[in-house]
Amino acid sequence: MWCRNTERDRIIYRVTRLQISPLSHGVEQGVKKGLFMGWEQPLALIYILMVAAVILFQLCLIFGAPWGRLTQGGSREGALLVSGRGVAAVSILVLLFMAAGILSAVGLPPNWARWTGYTALAIQGLSALLNWMTPSESERRLWRPITTFMLPLAVGVVLSN
Repeated sequence: MWCRNTERDRIIYRVTRLQISPLSHGVEQGVKKGLFMGWEQPLALIYILMVAAVILFQLCLIFGAPWGRLTQGGSREGALLVSGRGVAAVSILVLLFMAAGILSAVGLPPNWARWTGYTALAIQGLSALLNWMTPSESERRLWRPITTFMLPLAVGVVLSN
């Protein structure tokens, strides 16, 4: 009777040999199907939250917030002109593309091609570099830590697979 090789006997053997826990078979299947988060997805979600905050900042600029010294080189004191507000609107589109590319890199919707994650990473790297080099001290103080923190998040997400 002991040599009967039923599924139940195999599971009991594996559990008693500490090869797996009784629930891990389901977890293994869930991981294979992509139902559980790895470490990349929380990084991506943190990145998305930061992108949302930057989009909110850009929307405030579009609607007339007097933060011109904190953006676009800091050359404008007070609210941005119409052209500066247009640049802020384009920035929102770029940020949305970057967010979608990062989400796609971890297999979340919109599930775009892999190159979009790499493009988002390149844009994030360029953004961090430019914010380190900006002539505006107040812009550097605000955006240097934010874009620098976002860069390793993007790296961790895109290069994880």
